[in-house]
Amino acid sequence: MKKLSVILASFLFLTHISGIAFAQEEVETEYSYGTVKSVSGAQIIVSEYDFEKDADVDVTYTTDASTQFEGVAAIGEVGTGDDIEIDYVVKGGNKNATLVSIEKAAAAEAVPAAAPVPEVAPEAAVPAPEAPAAAPAPAAETAPEAAKPAAQ
Repeated sequence: MKKLSVILASFLFLTHISGIAFAQEEVETEYSYGTVKSVSGAQIIVSEYDFEKDADVDVTYTTDASTQFEGVAAIGEVGTGDDIEIDYVVKGGNKNATLVSIEKAAAAEAVPAAAPVPEVAPEAAVPAPEAPAAAPAPAAETAPEAAKPAAQ
């Protein structure tokens, strides 16, 4: 009986210790990326490519006070269409974001605007060719008699 009590006590001790070891197991951080589909409260829905399904899927990530942000100060600055990278851990079936990196959609697509081109009227755009200068008219010839005063 004493031997059975020792075995039972040993068994309970080992199961208790192993339970503590499992409870302290470190959670693995995972990574994903995609495009923000929507933001609601503390949740971000991301459209990302699922290689197993060979299709885009919507995945929900939850943020909390310990979530760090890069590219934005807080979840309120995350917008639809932003490119997103997320480090997260799975707890209780939820994907909890630990790090959210954002590249704003407007900044990624911004292209400097070209300077406006002034409109020019067609006739002003190409000057009309000048007409050749007219040759001066020949001087009228006068008769030598008309040039001399008449003598009487």
